[in-house]
Amino acid sequence: MLKPKRANRVVACLVCWTCHSRMGPNHFTLKDGGAVCGLCQTKNPLGNLRKRSIQEVTEPSEILVCFTQGGTAAHALHIECKTVLGPWINFASAETLEKALRYLGATDAQLADHQNQMRRCGQGTSQVRLLPLRKNLLRIDWNKL
Repeated sequence: MLKPKRANRVVACLVCWTCHSRMGPNHFTLKDGGAVCGLCQTKNPLGNLRKRSIQEVTEPSEILVCFTQGGTAAHALHIECKTVLGPWINFASAETLEKALRYLGATDAQLADHQNQMRRCGQGTSQVRLLPLRKNLLRIDWNKL
């Protein structure tokens, strides 16, 4: 008889120290006393393994991205608008920020809203859906999310 899958089971999750991504047990390998990231192929110490629920690792989450005049600096906020999730990150241009948002999982509607705010004000806040298994381009502290 097969065991039913539990939606809230706890698994080992790797938080890579090079690309800052968060990945579940199927996307990293244990090799030579360390964990090798599946995205950037960097060896991490075993101390970077964290216990997380499978939902935290595999489901997308919504965040807010605040950006400054010209779209060259941005940082992430929790959807509640109170918790800062990461530091300010400088981008080469507004187009680079848009590419980063698309990579992280922003939908076409969210990108259209972002471009509309850039055109009207030059700065603002955009809601973005974070997909799992992406490099953490916004340096989000996963413990705060």
